[in-house]
Amino acid sequence: MIKISFLNKIGLFVSVFAVFASCNRDDLNEMKSIHLKLVSNYTEQPIDQTFIFAVEGDNKDIITSESQFLVNGVAISSNTFTPTSEGIYQVQATYLGFTSQIITVKAITPSEYSQKVLVEDYTGTWCGWCPRVAYAIQQVKLQSDKVVSVGIHISDIYSFEGCTTLKNEFGVSGLPAGKINRINTWYPLAEHEHLDEVLNHVGSNAPLGLAILSEFSNNTINATIRVGFANNYTENLNLVVYLLENGLVKNQTNYTEFFGGTSTIYNYVHNDVLRAIFTPHLGTPIPLEESINDHIYTYNLSQIIPSSVSDPSNLHLVAFVVKASTKEVINVQEVAVGSEIGFE
Repeated sequence: MIKISFLNKIGLFVSVFAVFASCNRDDLNEMKSIHLKLVSNYTEQPIDQTFIFAVEGDNKDIITSESQFLVNGVAISSNTFTPTSEGIYQVQATYLGFTSQIITVKAITPSEYSQKVLVEDYTGTWCGWCPRVAYAIQQVKLQSDKVVSVGIHISDIYSFEGCTTLKNEFGVSGLPAGKINRINTWYPLAEHEHLDEVLNHVGSNAPLGLAILSEFSNNTINATIRVGFANNYTENLNLVVYLLENGLVKNQTNYTEFFGGTSTIYNYVHNDVLRAIFTPHLGTPIPLEESINDHIYTYNLSQIIPSSVSDPSNLHLVAFVVKASTKEVINVQEVAVGSEIGFE
């Protein structure tokens, strides 16, 4: 008769349990770490919007339902988190003896939407007085990070049909011309002495805010643009999306005292150059039923970058909401292509 000692019985039990466990998860012993993912994609959302998380082992096992989630160190009951007050939250997951990295998310109230301003610079490499507006834009950006600028080139190497359409639509008869929020003309001949005309349009407590999530692959930009509303709108609104490029080097004619005062600025770097308009130039309509307080409207786009683009790594998107009746910009946001920017 074979006798099995108590310790041997324990060892046999452990072995059987290990076999049973391995049948349920064959590669458990291969798991060395776990990774927390934000399924909802957005790291910043208004309060009462839900963040959704998932957990994956480094062996590719999905272990979301078996994991414990913690927000600011306090366990929650599921893989979803809906903040009811504004703030910054640190989310982490645990599974057996593993602990994930921390993901930081932010919940904001609609009143936190910051007010940005769009400045469109109608310019050209041949235009000797145009560096004056470029200089003024540089100066105003030194005073505020809420200024979004766009260079709309006319009759030069960077011009395209959409630039001429904008010039005609907004009554630009000569260059240079600075337009604030599309419809206001920046003080002609002395923009650099009237920076307040731009700065007066920035601030806080904007009636709406924008967030952009963008990806780039196979020469295609995929983006999700969200518009969050802090007001109810009874008038029609439109969304406009631009594609801009930085770092374009081209000599610039110069009649001004700026940038050294030389008649030609050699190897001048042109930034924020408009390369494409991904919506109608007056915008695509936002459904009226979407323009309500505490609501988020979502717009998705997928666009191939134009062949004129020199360096895709220098691209960024500018999205803004306009009043359909007046064409005036309500608020604007920008992001580098391949990156995300939340509501601000």
